[in-house]
Amino acid sequence: MSDPNAFDGPREPTGFVCVWSPGGVQAAAVRVSGELNLVTAPQVVQVLDEALEHARLIMVNVRDLSFVDDSGLQVLVDATRRARTSGARLVLVGVSAELAQWFAVTGTRPLVDMLPGTPSAAGGREDAVARGFDPLLNPVNARIVAARVMDIPDRALWAHSLDGTIRCGWAPAAEDLRLPVGAPLEVYLDHQGAVNGWWHTASRVAVNQRHLTSIDAAPTTAAGLACQGACELIWQAPAAVHVLDHDERCLTCAGALVLA
Repeated sequence: MSDPNAFDGPREPTGFVCVWSPGGVQAAAVRVSGELNLVTAPQVVQVLDEALEHARLIMVNVRDLSFVDDSGLQVLVDATRRARTSGARLVLVGVSAELAQWFAVTGTRPLVDMLPGTPSAAGGREDAVARGFDPLLNPVNARIVAARVMDIPDRALWAHSLDGTIRCGWAPAAEDLRLPVGAPLEVYLDHQGAVNGWWHTASRVAVNQRHLTSIDAAPTTAAGLACQGACELIWQAPAAVHVLDHDERCLTCAGALVLA
């Protein structure tokens, strides 16, 4: 990222991209790449405003920004302020050390939200294989991603993966099953990228949400499905009957499942 003091005037938005997409129930993901400057700032304002109209959690991936000037910095600060005023939360992900330092130098660091901790790139399948089983042996799993719990009040569980993508998983209503902000998860995805379930490895809290058609319409409680295989997890399954009817296996070790 260039030194803003060396920037002499508006540059053409070479390779500039700023788009947003829904990221789940009342959530949105924004991706900004290229140069965020006086020329491109109005487009970013427009995109962030559209996302704020849709969602109360907005993840802004700035990893691919190559340049930010004063006006660009102010856009990010102002958008965060507008989100807070409206009761929403806007979070920057993929912040480079250079950009973080600039926020600090300009005194604007307290005015923006950045994600706590980045999930380990060695998470997901590699960790599971190291524990002696491979979640990809279950044919319903196409991918396993490392993620962290987001700070947003909801019965559903909100997490972000390495690239800032928002994952919305079902979570039990019981307060003792709520996970702390920043808690690391393994999230299991099907071939369409939908969430099959998730596992908090530290506490062994695990959810199998296969055959759950809607987070909004989901029950607040779930039946327990006990894995008879290597992991011996007890899965909380809001659609347990359908999982058993389809003879599906444990999401982690592909072991047989029975009602707990």
